[in-house]
Amino acid sequence: MAASNRIWQNIGICVLAVTVIGSIVRALFIGLNQAPWAFITVLAALLGTLITVAANLRIQNRNAQAPMKAEIYDKLIKYIFDATLPTPGRELVSKESLANTQAEITPELILWGSDDVLKLFMEFRQAGFTQTERPKIKASEDLILLLGQILVAIRKDLGYENQKISELSILRTFISDSTLSAYKLTVRSK
Repeated sequence: MAASNRIWQNIGICVLAVTVIGSIVRALFIGLNQAPWAFITVLAALLGTLITVAANLRIQNRNAQAPMKAEIYDKLIKYIFDATLPTPGRELVSKESLANTQAEITPELILWGSDDVLKLFMEFRQAGFTQTERPKIKASEDLILLLGQILVAIRKDLGYENQKISELSILRTFISDSTLSAYKLTVRSK
């Protein structure tokens, strides 16, 4: 709902700006009976500068947040892997340790994570990872796809375009093709 309001506000601001600029240009044309090329050049340069400054501020903000996001996402991925994919030869992480890690990363994720990552993490938690039994890798097709969606959303938030990476292709980096095919999952190419 807030995004919808923001879109309408932006549209309103754009319409207002076009109206004001159009009125100024029209007044200059009528008053001078000739094209005010110097004014139009300055106006175009000013508009271009404003657009460039706004884009640079957005990039600077993203770059300033990137290290913190990477740290939080690193913790999140480690937590998800500890909860779902125990590594052979490594001790299982205790339920208490998982609960502590979850309690630690949730506020950080709320503050620094993108909307998509936060939404998918909440779905992940609702899928039963706080229950008494630790889920196994053969939990369900939906759970495996959710894990892939989280990883793709993290990559997107960190600036990757993911044009050639789908949820299933990223899952293939740590889940065997035979396991994926057991769930009748096929890797789609993007």
